[in-house]
Amino acid sequence: MASAPDEVFSVAGALEMARNALDCEVGSVWLEAELFQYRGPHASGHYYFKLRDQEATVDAIMWRGKAARILNFDAQDGMQVLVQGRFDIYAARGSLSFQVEAMRPLGAGGLAQQFELLKQKLLAEGLFESENKLAIPVRPRKVVVITGQGSAACADILSSLEESQAPLDIYLCYSRVQGTQAVDDLVDALQAATKLRPDVILLSRGGGSLEDLWSFNEEKLVRAIAACRIPIVSAVGHEVDTTLCDLVADYRAITPTAGAQFIASGWLASLQELKNLRHRLLAQSPQSAMQRLRNRFHQAESRLAQAPLDLLAQTKAKLLRYANGLLRSGPAVALAQHQARCRTLEARLAVANPQQLLDRGYALVQVEGQDGYLRNASDAKSKDKLLVQLADGALRATVE
Repeated sequence: MASAPDEVFSVAGALEMARNALDCEVGSVWLEAELFQYRGPHASGHYYFKLRDQEATVDAIMWRGKAARILNFDAQDGMQVLVQGRFDIYAARGSLSFQVEAMRPLGAGGLAQQFELLKQKLLAEGLFESENKLAIPVRPRKVVVITGQGSAACADILSSLEESQAPLDIYLCYSRVQGTQAVDDLVDALQAATKLRPDVILLSRGGGSLEDLWSFNEEKLVRAIAACRIPIVSAVGHEVDTTLCDLVADYRAITPTAGAQFIASGWLASLQELKNLRHRLLAQSPQSAMQRLRNRFHQAESRLAQAPLDLLAQTKAKLLRYANGLLRSGPAVALAQHQARCRTLEARLAVANPQQLLDRGYALVQVEGQDGYLRNASDAKSKDKLLVQLADGALRATVE
């Protein structure tokens, strides 16, 4: 049996130790990095973004008060910067971040700069113009999907197409979608897909960083897409990701799933239209017309059969209402009401009878020769003769 550990920490306690170790062992450091997902201040005034290089990425935070003092240049996403700060651990999520205390510009980031330069070059050549794009067939039959083998994007696409129940013939061309060899693989896959002479090609992969998606920004692949005479749907990354392949493709879908749904959408609309047309035709058929006439006949027959019963029930209810009205206004009811009123008055008189008070031990006292009863002792004078009325007789007394 394993022995108990000498010391056990809570998660919060262990993270606090890690934070202290970072502060003591690393402390304040300078980093050379590229600004990534930099969108300016949050509604709170704080800045949340990432710092990255070719091998790693870390979340960064620049607090509002600090930014007001140190941000003296127009920072842009993709800019290469020199930052000073400290590493910190946010205990609630156990996440590492870099607290920025100083920042200086060093120039545009390598990949972001390459992306922008190539984008402007191809834009000037007209590769992204809408008149150069091919129309996507409304109801394609043969579809080639270029994607990573065993990838989540591939699974999502196949699942969406299967759920759509569109009559599609689907062919898969697997390719590496990341790394130095990926661009050549993708170009080869595109050529292989073209030889299959499909109606449309779906080019896809899941989301990722700029480095992960860089193969889809390579000039070789972009020009291969532009030269392809078969319509291409680009479904690379997520909605926030934009590649040069997205710009040159004939249609851009924001996710692989959205790309599959777009390809099947024409079939779904047509199938729904056929269903609606079938319902309308069935509704206009002689059989449907005959059935409607039968239903109307049965309803009329039921109403005729029910009419005497309904009239009888209405008459019976009316007679019951009349009978109840007569009962409520008859002599017996009036006599009962008067008797009840008399009993009420009798009870009130009984309560007001002075004899009731005398029976409970009270007495009525009056000065002889005077009207009314005494209410205050001061109303009686010395030597006054008093008459004291009790429940079963009267007494005479003299005031001393």
